[in-house]
Amino acid sequence: MLEEATNTARGKLDEFKLRDELRALRTKIPDTPALNPIVSLAFDLSRRLEAGDIGFEDVHALSVRLMDRACVHRARHLREHVGYIDDATTYKEFADYVEHTAKDGDFDAFKARWERARTGIVLTAHPTFGLSEALSQKMAEIALTGGPENQPVGTPHRPDSPLTLDYEHASAQTAVKNLRDAYIDLLERFYRTAAGSFGDKAFALAPQLATFASWVGYDLDGRNDIGWSFSFLVRIKEKQAALNDIRDRFLALRAKLGDGAEVQRLSRQITGKLDLAIAAVDEQITAIVQVGRNGVTLAEAANLITKPDGYNIVSTEPLTTLFEAMIAAVPDEDAKCALAALCGLLKATGLGTAHIHLRVNAVQINNAFRAFVHEPWTHDLTERQALARIVEMIRTAKPETVNFETLDLETATAIRQFALAAQIAKHVDRDTPIRYLIAESESPATILIAVFFAKLFGVEKIVDISPLFETPTALETGPRLVERLLAEEAYREYVRGRGRICVQTGYSDAGRFIGQIAAGLAH
Repeated sequence: MLEEATNTARGKLDEFKLRDELRALRTKIPDTPALNPIVSLAFDLSRRLEAGDIGFEDVHALSVRLMDRACVHRARHLREHVGYIDDATTYKEFADYVEHTAKDGDFDAFKARWERARTGIVLTAHPTFGLSEALSQKMAEIALTGGPENQPVGTPHRPDSPLTLDYEHASAQTAVKNLRDAYIDLLERFYRTAAGSFGDKAFALAPQLATFASWVGYDLDGRNDIGWSFSFLVRIKEKQAALNDIRDRFLALRAKLGDGAEVQRLSRQITGKLDLAIAAVDEQITAIVQVGRNGVTLAEAANLITKPDGYNIVSTEPLTTLFEAMIAAVPDEDAKCALAALCGLLKATGLGTAHIHLRVNAVQINNAFRAFVHEPWTHDLTERQALARIVEMIRTAKPETVNFETLDLETATAIRQFALAAQIAKHVDRDTPIRYLIAESESPATILIAVFFAKLFGVEKIVDISPLFETPTALETGPRLVERLLAEEAYREYVRGRGRICVQTGYSDAGRFIGQIAAGLAH
């Protein structure tokens, strides 16, 4: 009866019989090399449609079953790929690993192991918008719960509409919110486990379990629909969301903290500091949105953003100092762990929901430099003489004053992104690193030019200039490019200032040209 019901559900088109027909056609290829089995099968279906043996409703039903099965298969594969069983198992495995790294009782070694992130997650501006939000949510549910391969999905297989910049950003921020939830859960378990081995010393640790970032809203490689005001606005909105998130999480903890006088005093200070900072950000967002409306000028918005009233914080330090004092003041260990996790989330992400990645390509960098210098020697930037002149420009560069008018008037995309980084550092978050990705990096001159612009705009201490190696050629030549850069003292000085060398591989072009697996192996 079950087989009969299944066949009835399939109607006149049985995908398994069609699969067998396709296999049979493929066996004929050695004798008929020009045969295309897929085209042949499709032609046969079209003839059956013309003859009335099947209808469009049958084809539609078949396509829904195939897409549902593919969706479920993808979700189940995701579950298997990460080895997910359930939340309790995941948390236990993590806690067991943390405990294993602490088994020797060497606090310094434990600290060195956990205070440097070894994994980074980046949300790119190239998601597969063939999936709607509802279908993505359904896939996540199947990945969590499992279920049979042939379960119906019940959600149309079509993208949401319209696909706008705001939609892109909202989708990325939904993923970031999930990352923040997971990160703070793991941090809390980290502190519980570490406290079991090292006592209160554990709360002096600043673990970096992973970094996570997004370039959605900041990626100008191959697109011209993102203005500086959009990028600056979404960065402030991310600050607003992060501060509200920290505030909400802290208020949810207050019942655990006790009613001691010192705890209550610190609690009032934390909420007061957050409330004022949120109010300042709310005011900034309103000012930017109003530019061009009812006669509001950019200068008026800039004056509001830059006013020195003391409410707008540009560093996490005032908040983390209060949280650290609160951790010391509360007597309950569970409360200490929860507070330490919240403070750890703030330290990990800064005054934003995640780190940000500005993205341009090498052509934009090189063209901006040629327009800036306007000298014949810039025509071929690969020449030894050109490299020497760029290095000398880095050595003698003096920071220029940047303001919102600079951003508004600058026409060179690459330069405008450095000016944007400078304004973010001054008015939004001065501590959190900003990754400056350069796609299609093939010449050391391009990276040295970026170092020059970073120094010119005074952001060389906060911006990580990172060549992005995506194509097979780039992956092969990348090591030599970095080796050539390290031969220059100007670059070595920049790296010493940042404390690290940043390169990135993979992303959309790697998947398009050689595949993500191959790109990962090459990395």
